[in-house]
Amino acid sequence: MLMNQQIKVLIVDDEQIIREGLRLTIDWEKYGFTVIGSASNGEKALLLCEEQSPDLVITDIRMPVMDGLELTKELIARYPKVRIIILSAYDDFKYAQKAISYGASEYLLKSELECEHLLMLSLKAAESIFSERKLQMESEQYKLQFTRHLAELQNNLCWNLLISPQYPREIKGEISRLSMDLREDSLLLAHVYVERDEAAAKCPAFDSSGLPCLHPQFAPSGYWLASSANHYIFIGNLSAFGQPASGLASSGMHTPGSDASNAMESLLSSGMAAFGEELSANLQSPCSIFYSPVFSGFENVYQHNEAIRKYSQTYLFYEKPGIYLCAPSSLPGNPLSVMPIITKYIQFVECGQLSSASGLIHEICSSLPRHMYFPYDVKELLALSCSILEEKAANIEESPRIFPGSPFSGLRESSARNESIHKSLFKHKKLSSLLENYTEWESALLHLIEQSLYPCHSIVKQAIQYIHKHLHEEITLQLIASEIYCNPTYLSQVFKKEVHMNFSDFLIQTRLKRAMLLLATTPLPIGEIAEQVGIPNQSYFSRSFIRFAGMQPSKYRQEFSGWTV
Repeated sequence: MLMNQQIKVLIVDDEQIIREGLRLTIDWEKYGFTVIGSASNGEKALLLCEEQSPDLVITDIRMPVMDGLELTKELIARYPKVRIIILSAYDDFKYAQKAISYGASEYLLKSELECEHLLMLSLKAAESIFSERKLQMESEQYKLQFTRHLAELQNNLCWNLLISPQYPREIKGEISRLSMDLREDSLLLAHVYVERDEAAAKCPAFDSSGLPCLHPQFAPSGYWLASSANHYIFIGNLSAFGQPASGLASSGMHTPGSDASNAMESLLSSGMAAFGEELSANLQSPCSIFYSPVFSGFENVYQHNEAIRKYSQTYLFYEKPGIYLCAPSSLPGNPLSVMPIITKYIQFVECGQLSSASGLIHEICSSLPRHMYFPYDVKELLALSCSILEEKAANIEESPRIFPGSPFSGLRESSARNESIHKSLFKHKKLSSLLENYTEWESALLHLIEQSLYPCHSIVKQAIQYIHKHLHEEITLQLIASEIYCNPTYLSQVFKKEVHMNFSDFLIQTRLKRAMLLLATTPLPIGEIAEQVGIPNQSYFSRSFIRFAGMQPSKYRQEFSGWTV
C-alpha cells in the first residue's frame, strides 16, 4: 500500500562529513524515513534517483560537476512529485529565491542547521507526500471502479436512450464522460431474435460474452445489449464499407429518395442479409432481424425503437421470421374491431348457443395469419370471450364435481395461484401457443356451462336447445314434444323436475332475458326486438317486460345501453 511505504531520503553534499552527519544524527527510521543513499554531486545524485526514486532529496547548493540549483531544476523536470530541501552556506536571498523558483520545498542555511529543525522540515515534506499518496490512491480506486463498471454505465445510458420518450439533454455530456463511441449522425438500431440452446450459445456466431458477432463485411461501431438469452439490441453508428458515416451524411444520405439514401438502404439491406445468413447457418435455426433506417439525432432513438418493437411483436407473434426494415411511418398489422364481435358473442352465450359462440371466435382465429391483426387486439378478443364464459360459469350455483386431472381442475388450480385467464393469455408472444392456451380455457368453461344449462335428462336438454334455437317462433309444449318424439305430459313433468319451474314460465323468462340482452347490446327498435324473441304483440311484450324487469323496455335501454363486459 502506498500509505504504508516509508519516505525514501537521498542526501547530496560534496563534503563526506556532512553527508555522514546528516545520516547519523537523526534517527530517520524512527519517524518513517529510510536513507537510500548519498551522493557527492548533482550528477551522481541523478544516477541514484534513476535507480532508487527517492521521495525527499536534501542537497547542498555549491557542489562540483552539477550544483544544487541545477540538480533541483533537473529533479523537478524528471520527477515532479519529489520534495527538495536545500542546504546552503550562502545567506543570500537571491539563492533562496532561485531555489524556490526551481521547485525546492524548503531553503535552510547551514549556519542555522539543527537536527530538530531539519527533522521538522522533513516531517512537513512527509506529510505533504502522504497527503498526495492518499489522493493518488483514492483517484486510482475511483478509476478502477469506474473502469470496472464502465461497460455497465455505457449499457445503462443506451437503455435510457431506447426506453425514455423524453430525450435527456445531458446525454451528450454523459457520452463524452463515459468515453463512448456514439455520435448523433448516422445512427442505427437493430433487434436480433434467435432460437438457440446451450450448445448453440457457444457457436462462432457469438463472442465470449454471449453477444452476436457481426459479419466482417458489415461493421458498424456501437453497442450490443442483451435483452434476454434470445433477444439482442444493437445501437450505434454505421460505417458503410469503410466510408466515413459523416461523409455519407453530408452527401445527402438521410434525404429520402435521394441517390445516396437509396445506396445506403441497399448497402444496409445486403449487410443485414449477410449477417442474418451467417447467424442462421451457425445456429442451424432461423433468426429474425428488425432494423431501423439510418437516422440522426439522439431524440429520435426512442421513436425508432418503438417502431422496431411493434414490427417484431407482430411478425414474431405470427411466427414469420425474416429480416425487416422497420420504418416508423408504415407500421405492420391491422386493427381488429373487438367490441362488435364480443357483442355478438354475448348474444350467443346468453341465448345458450354455445357452439355458435365458439364457432364465431374460431372462424376469426382461422383468418388471423391472413389479416395480421394487432396482437394486442387478438389477445383482448380471446381474453374477453373467456371472461364472458368465466362469469357465466361463476354464476352456476351447484357446479358438478371436478375430478383431478380434468381441464377445469387446471382452471381451479390456476385461480388458486391468482393467475387470471386474462394474464395467462396476454403473456403469450406467439399465436400458436396463445390459441392452444385459449382452447384449453374455452373447452373447460364450455363443458362446465353446458352441464349446467342442459340437465342430465336427454329430453329436457333437447327441449331447451329447441327453445334457444327457435325463440323467435311460436313455441308450445306440444310442438316440442312432437319434435323430440315424447309425450307432452311426460315432458312437462320431467321438465319441471329438472329445471324447477314449469315449461311456460321457463319459456317466457327465456324470451324476456333475450329481450333484455338485445335492448342493452343493439340499437334495434323495441318492436323488432319483441318479434325476435317471439312476442310480436308489443303491448303484451311491454306488460310482460315490466313484470319481469320492473321497468319499461325504453327505460331499461336508457339505463343499460352501451353495457360492456
